Amino acid sequence: MPIPGGGLIFFVIFPIFLAVVYCALMAFFIVGAIRLGRVRDRSGSASISGDAGPPAVPALPSVSVIVPLRNEEFHAPETLRALAEQDYPGAWEIICVNDRSTDGTEAILQDLCARDGRFTLVNIPLEAPKIPSPKKRALAAGFAAAKGEILMTTDADCMARPGWLRSMAMRFEADTGIVQGPKRIRSMGTVLSRYQEHEVFGLVSIEAATFALGRPMIASAPSLAYRKSLYESVGGFQGLEDTVSGDDDMLVRKMQKMPGWKVAYNPSSDACVTTSPADTWAGMLTQRARWASNGAHYEEKGFVALLACIYAFYWWLAVGPILAAVGFVPWSIYGATAAVKIAGNGIFLSITARRLGHTGILRDLIWCEILHVPIVLAAVILGHLGLYRWK
Repeated sequence: MPIPGGGLIFFVIFPIFLAVVYCALMAFFIVGAIRLGRVRDRSGSASISGDAGPPAVPALPSVSVIVPLRNEEFHAPETLRALAEQDYPGAWEIICVNDRSTDGTEAILQDLCARDGRFTLVNIPLEAPKIPSPKKRALAAGFAAAKGEILMTTDADCMARPGWLRSMAMRFEADTGIVQGPKRIRSMGTVLSRYQEHEVFGLVSIEAATFALGRPMIASAPSLAYRKSLYESVGGFQGLEDTVSGDDDMLVRKMQKMPGWKVAYNPSSDACVTTSPADTWAGMLTQRARWASNGAHYEEKGFVALLACIYAFYWWLAVGPILAAVGFVPWSIYGATAAVKIAGNGIFLSITARRLGHTGILRDLIWCEILHVPIVLAAVILGHLGLYRWK
């Protein structure tokens, strides 16, 4: 079937345009990934400022680690044990925020805080009103109680190495406002966990590349640190209360607008935390829907437009085979645009995998990139319809 005259733009030119946008984005990421290699080669407290030579190691800042927990009696003991074993030589504390838990989480935290003076418990009462973003409220309560110069966040199901706090804190120079570290999904050997491991590594790679360029596009709370003074200067989460997620990337984008501060990425293995995968496909999709729910709420309209283009490209990748099968578009057009995603992501991830010491992740590239398309399409729809829930 020939392409209808009026359908040429929609069925051929528009997909090619989307593929070009995707290529340009991947080229940007690849440049950042290459730059990440220079970040990794620097010593100790190196930042991404681009200065020649390693800077002097700064004085050790005081650090407050904030951990929000809701119904985490299963994960909390191991997570908090790992935090108690940190080897940071400076002043530090752990603020545990019990966010309306109805299981044994509060008892675990009370016992730990009674035994270890470095731990402090902050409670969000059960009768606290329902709000769109309870995690932001929990974090804000922990930040308000924090005494450290540096605020570090992690999640209740994350495991940190003994050098995590030290590695992150030592990345701060006098003009560094934000430091992002990597995370990994703990692989259980199942198809579900392997998919999540690959997908999350892709997100981590985008974080690493864009932080390395000084223009973070996304950020993640499991291994994130920023100056308390910077957090306070932007009014904390004010203006972000109506989005259920965004306690990490939306806050970072807000803080990044403050002049005089630089961002840094920490590719050290000590800075990498591991986190548990979702147990079921439904649970994983719900989590992705919550992440995707922020898409239309970013202040930068250009960024929202870019996300819309990528989402349209994913729709093309999903429906293109049907259109090609009925003759609305040549298979060569579809094949070329699909190759853009596989090849672009393959090149980008191969670089970041070497930079971050995770080369084994490439074993699942093809099938994960294919599966990623319907999952993203479904997650965005569910997220914008509000068909997900927080704990």
